[in-house]
Amino acid sequence: MKLKTKFLLVVLMVTLLQITFLVPAQAGYDYIDIVMNGNYLYTDVPPVMYQNRIFVPMRTIFEASGVTVDWDQYLGEITATDGRNELIMYVEAYDAYLNGELIYLEVPPIVVYGRTMVPIRFIGETLGYHVWWDEYSQTVFLE
Repeated sequence: MKLKTKFLLVVLMVTLLQITFLVPAQAGYDYIDIVMNGNYLYTDVPPVMYQNRIFVPMRTIFEASGVTVDWDQYLGEITATDGRNELIMYVEAYDAYLNGELIYLEVPPIVVYGRTMVPIRFIGETLGYHVWWDEYSQTVFLE
């Protein structure tokens, strides 16, 4: 086999592995709806199911809650503030800081389709919402 052909096969295999293992599975869900205080939240990137947790674009959930969010792409750092509290998280890191106090996450923020996604249950509960999942309607409710 020619060297060029071998190289192309390796590139193809690596690409297929990345698609298979790095793109979160939707776990059979066509689309996951998010309802906050009775209002549907619309996202530019759909929510995803990953490691049995629902992730949403970080700006969607924070901005809908009136929280200011800053993103440092070099550090992978998310800083969310609401005037009283400050939450700092890092992409792919299980530790976060709420007002300087260390908190361990069950699942860390991830990047999917070029967007930083955060676990909605953790974010919702940290912001003071009661969060629940209705599997029948494929909807996450935050009240």
